[in-house]
Amino acid sequence: MAGASMRRVAQGGERVLSESTAEQVALVLEAVDRESWVADQVAIPGYRVAMKTSTAQQPDGSGGYSTSYLVSMAGFAPVEAPRYVVTVNLADPVDMNTSAAAAPVFRDVLTYALRDGLVPPSTTSPPDLPLTY
Repeated sequence: MAGASMRRVAQGGERVLSESTAEQVALVLEAVDRESWVADQVAIPGYRVAMKTSTAQQPDGSGGYSTSYLVSMAGFAPVEAPRYVVTVNLADPVDMNTSAAAAPVFRDVLTYALRDGLVPPSTTSPPDLPLTY
């Protein structure tokens, strides 16, 4: 995965993670994408995708929690040479209170960006990393 694009730092930017750490995190997030409970909902055929989900119960303003949720999904592709980052946040989704509510939007937006940006499909296979030890 250590392609030139993984080594690039945006002009005027400052590297805050070592290249090695960034690559390791990307591979773990990709493994999460492939083996998570929403994997079939976010997969983009031909592309290696990395993502993370989040579900949070919202505060009620009185020191407790309300019955509403904020669900999120963030990720990037292709893993081996990232071109696009997509983040989806849904406040109080109607049909479900899990990140699965954000999955279709995440997949559709990232798919559109990759195809519209003429990003070629991934040519490498992801390593087989265990998610538990």
